[in-house]
Amino acid sequence: MLFLEQMEWRPKDLEPTLIPAALREAHLDRGERDTLALAMTFGDALVLMDEALGREIARAQGLTVRGSLGVLIEAYRRDMIRSGQLRLYFATIARRRDIWINQALVERLLHKVLEDQF
Repeated sequence: MLFLEQMEWRPKDLEPTLIPAALREAHLDRGERDTLALAMTFGDALVLMDEALGREIARAQGLTVRGSLGVLIEAYRRDMIRSGQLRLYFATIARRRDIWINQALVERLLHKVLEDQF
């Protein structure tokens, strides 16, 4: 909360009536549900989410979605991180057991992104 206070950001609870019925009935965590409801409200929002069902719902609503790997790839393509850092971050994600991202996907994306640079 300290960061939010320093930035003078005032988080607001999402009014339950703003959450579409389809989202209320979906098997999503509150954070994912609220994120999608807000993105749908704003319309042209970029949704950052790794949850497969949430991503599927977002795309069905015409929203643009990026996951953790997509954010790292974009950072690499914009020269914000180097190939060694990208490899390290991808390897860390692949090893972690509290992040549910398929290791084969991690390896396939890393190979494709680094191969594209040549």
